[in-house]
Amino acid sequence: MYKFIHMLSQQLKPLWAFILWICHAFKHSGCIYRAAALTFTSLLTLGPLVIVLFAILMSIPAFQEATLKLQAFILNNFVPSASSILQGYISSFQQQSTQIPVKSIFFLLFMAILLFMNVESALNDIWGIKKRRPLMHSLLLYWALLTLGPIVLGISLTAASSLLTLKLFHDPSLITDSAQLIWLTLPFLSSVATLTFLYMAIPYCRVRFIHALSGAVFAAICIEAAKLAFAWYVADHMAVYKMIYGTLAILPIFLVWVYWSWLIFLLGAQIVNGLRFHQQHRQHATQVLSLFNLCLQCLYHLFHQQQTHSAGLTLKQLQKQLPHTPLHNLTEAVLLLDKHRHIAQLNDDSYIITHPLSQLSLLTLYQLFQTHLQHNETTGIKSIDDKLTALLEQSKTVLDQPLQQLFESATKKDKKSP
Repeated sequence: MYKFIHMLSQQLKPLWAFILWICHAFKHSGCIYRAAALTFTSLLTLGPLVIVLFAILMSIPAFQEATLKLQAFILNNFVPSASSILQGYISSFQQQSTQIPVKSIFFLLFMAILLFMNVESALNDIWGIKKRRPLMHSLLLYWALLTLGPIVLGISLTAASSLLTLKLFHDPSLITDSAQLIWLTLPFLSSVATLTFLYMAIPYCRVRFIHALSGAVFAAICIEAAKLAFAWYVADHMAVYKMIYGTLAILPIFLVWVYWSWLIFLLGAQIVNGLRFHQQHRQHATQVLSLFNLCLQCLYHLFHQQQTHSAGLTLKQLQKQLPHTPLHNLTEAVLLLDKHRHIAQLNDDSYIITHPLSQLSLLTLYQLFQTHLQHNETTGIKSIDDKLTALLEQSKTVLDQPLQQLFESATKKDKKSP
């Protein structure tokens, strides 16, 4: 049983390190603040975006019936416990979409594009992409999202409705069960498809489909769970909001829902980015260093950075210094060094050494992170025990060397070598 638990813990160790890395990246990449900024942008662009969506669908006669289904679909599946209040808003948007002057369309498109630009900026920052997509390419991508998106959505809704009219579903019991199955799974499947496309198309880099799909499935599951939790919360606290805000009670509730949706979206993006880094390091990993060796290398690169540039290194910069090290191993080493307060993280997410390395010996580091040199373990054979004791004392003498002296000598040798 103990061996099984130990083996299971070893198998789950990379997963746990990956989860810690995701939490670390989500916190220190400013996703909480980015979600707030995207929420504010959404409030400015949601109306124009919905108007453009309905205008495109209403301009195609075949999708006019699908427009009504889309309205019910949004109310019933994407805004928990707010259908009756938002019904009037969406109906107003739908009516106004048929009365928009041509000059106003460009303003609405600009507002809708503004949201896509903010989303692209957030994803590129999460991916660590400094180079930006050319403006013309961005505009073409946004135009495709605004035009093809509603058309694909209308086709999917029309196809789902047509599926229920097939002879296969003539049995009343079957058509009821089939309709429930389709309409229960459609929100989840549509969320997965939309998020997968966004995670692949918007960042200005190549994203593998399996990584985007994994992040999208996780985000879609979180959205479904959030819908249930949010519906329960609104049912219990709606009276309080009405007492405080009156007829405007829907606004703070809707604001919180949009904020949570963006948080989930950015968390899914972090998972996609983490899988991308994990894949890269797994492909290039030629050896797996022990935790002691990895901590020693991290301290060496941090020491060298502080000596030459008087600055620290972020986790991504350490990854570049150690390209053959798996991501979860590097994360574990950094977290252990941080836990024992040999390094600390600054506000700019970089790590620095907290104490002079003249006070930290190689032996101390070895004993902290690898294993203790045991003096009380004996074999019971005097000649062997005497030999082991002598070897342990000799190893202590060799290892009891300050890291600063070790790193300085290594730096001098690196400078002399061509």
